[in-house]
Amino acid sequence: MVQQCTCAQVEPCSHVDSNAVLQCIDQCQRHASQAGVSGDMVHQCFQQVRSQVDSLIQCYTDSVFTPGCAKGAPQMVPKRYMETFKLALFTEMNKVLAQSGIQEQVIPFVKAGKKFTSCGMNCVQRATSSCRKQHNCELLLPSDNVMVQKLRTCMQSSGFGTAGVQQVCNCLANAGANQFASVCNRLTII
Repeated sequence: MVQQCTCAQVEPCSHVDSNAVLQCIDQCQRHASQAGVSGDMVHQCFQQVRSQVDSLIQCYTDSVFTPGCAKGAPQMVPKRYMETFKLALFTEMNKVLAQSGIQEQVIPFVKAGKKFTSCGMNCVQRATSSCRKQHNCELLLPSDNVMVQKLRTCMQSSGFGTAGVQQVCNCLANAGANQFASVCNRLTII
């Protein structure tokens, strides 16, 4: 258990937006290339959905992170680990792919792109967690599975429902993720 962060302690780290995510994508381009995808094209794909990403970040911050800081006296809260959240996220992603009937076609590419995805997530996490590290505190967060469901809800409300995810998928297919070309339009977000 660690002390809960006060809102004042974490406020300086709460200004992550699509610019920060784009910087992380650019920093991780070498991993995209290793997966056979053009890093420059991934950058362009991201540019196409930048306003939706800003909306997603704002929704997720408002529903998960902002309520997690102490407005009054902080309490003791459980220490959280990014790896358990990633596991919950990849489990949910596998479920979506299985429901869409495209899991077998996409999983090899997902595995190849795991370094890029992890690099990007770790980069964004460093930006958002530096205040917590500096003050040796944590936010009072829901379980990893609840956080993933909140992310899914925010994705839907930010334009990353079926049509939005298919748009990104098709863009990535054109960027070199050829495995996606035949499955993007079958991808369904329920």
